[in-house]
Amino acid sequence: AAAWPEGCDILVVDHYGLDSAFEEAARGWAKGVVVIDDLADRRHACDLLVDTAPDRTEADYAAWVPAGCRLLLGPRYALVRPRFAALRRSALARRATAHPVRRMLVSLGGTDPADVTSRALEGIARSGVKAEVDVVLGRVTPHLDRVRAAARRVPRATRVLSEVSDMAALMAKADLAVGAGGTTTWERCCLGLPTVLVTTARNQEHQAAALAARGAALHLGWHEEVTAEKVAAAVARLADDGAERRRLALAAAELCDGEGASRFVAAVSEVLTA
Repeated sequence: AAAWPEGCDILVVDHYGLDSAFEEAARGWAKGVVVIDDLADRRHACDLLVDTAPDRTEADYAAWVPAGCRLLLGPRYALVRPRFAALRRSALARRATAHPVRRMLVSLGGTDPADVTSRALEGIARSGVKAEVDVVLGRVTPHLDRVRAAARRVPRATRVLSEVSDMAALMAKADLAVGAGGTTTWERCCLGLPTVLVTTARNQEHQAAALAARGAALHLGWHEEVTAEKVAAAVARLADDGAERRRLALAAAELCDGEGASRFVAAVSEVLTA
């Protein structure tokens, strides 16, 4: 690791291609090393490690971190922006009331290279659910024209949005989501948003399985196996069953309260003062 001339108090490493070799090389200029991981598959030389997977245990990292490394494990430490915690109470109050699905959110990654979004929109169109839809994508998605075309086939008003500045507000207003299993998972959980979950990357598989096992999402599986018909059936099922949506919302909200960033900062502060 190239030296930073002035050095730093805390180096945060969040990269699947980096391991203890990089972290040890940084020790000459970094007073403390913090790792963010979710694979538990390689050695680290760190003072603090965060893994937000719901069923992660210390045993998973026993062979991968040095003695004395503090582990922050589980969604309790999910790094969710404060805006989500601020909207949590009002969002959960909405979930607790019986009402039809009026608004849906589709968010399947910033670039969505496999264009799962178009399949999701086709499924929503086939489901017969009369809900407005917000679709969130990054500006550099390679399939934006196809997504916009699919959006025009949805019966109710459908917006395709890029570079959204207030994702928390969109999630709080939504009654149902079709979402990927990445970091936005914890934002949805914080707000108790019932979700039809699609695994779009291999590093999401462990987390998606854990969410499904806890009844915190309706998991459709690996994206290549998710058809418009499967999305349509899942969306129609949840739209017709308010009780199941409320069970999903409660289970999701129990996993993540949105205060993980505060807990993380407190733990990093302890590393600095150790």
